[in-house]
Formats: sequence, C-alpha cells, structure tokens
Amino acid sequence: MRMGSEAKRLTVGGMHCASCSSRIEKVVGGMPGVEAVSVNLATGEMDLRYDAGGAKLDEILGRVRDMGFSVEEPATETVLELRIGGMHCAACSSRIERIAAGMDGVKEAAVNLGAESGRFVFDPSKVSQRALRQAIH
Repeated sequence: MRMGSEAKRLTVGGMHCASCSSRIEKVVGGMPGVEAVSVNLATGEMDLRYDAGGAKLDEILGRVRDMGFSVEEPATETVLELRIGGMHCAACSSRIERIAAGMDGVKEAAVNLGAESGRFVFDPSKVSQRALRQAIH
C-alpha cells in the first residue's frame, strides 16, 4: 500500500447479480484517487483502496448509494470479559455498569455481582481496553 493510501472493507447491499458488482467496480474504480476496488457478490463486501489525499470516502459511498445500493462500514466491536473483585453489594455492580455504559464507545455493560465478573461490548476505535479497565477499577 502506498503512503497516504487507506484500505477499507465495506458492506454493500442490494446486489442481485454479477453485473451489479461489476458495475460498482467500474464506477468506483473510475473515480479520482481510487487505487483499487474489488466487489464480492457472494459476501456482499467491497474491498477498497484509495488515496486519502485525493479521494473522500463519503464521496465514494455517495456514488455507490446513487447507483441504488446500500453501503456502510461494518460495525466494529470488541467483547471484554473481566473478573471484578471488591464488590460488596448491588450498588457496587450498578455503579460499575453506569460508569462503563457512560463511556463513549461502550455499547453494553453487564456486571454480575455473584460471579464477580463483568462483560463489556465496545468499539475499540472510540475507547481502549486500558481506558475501560481503568474506569471500572
């Protein structure tokens, strides 16, 4: 990959045949700044490599949508399961859930007082495991 290039795997919906995927490849591949594009009809995924200085992802996505297809970046989420000691009551576990759930990027926070554990679902592009651990300990 060249310096300044970005690679994305996107989810494309609404394709019905090989002509659909070929059409997307032809149109997107002809856009300025797009270095490579490959659309897989079977998986509904588009692999895209583009020069971030010469092409804007929003414009590329807009072009695909203008063709009548849906396109989006797949959601990224990570699950973190932790042992959490030192909780004495339901208020302790509720407090930890509230703190974690209030963090940007945390999608789910569930703490089990009896098992002394917690399960947290989060977007690692918005919050790190380290920051999450520090906030709840």
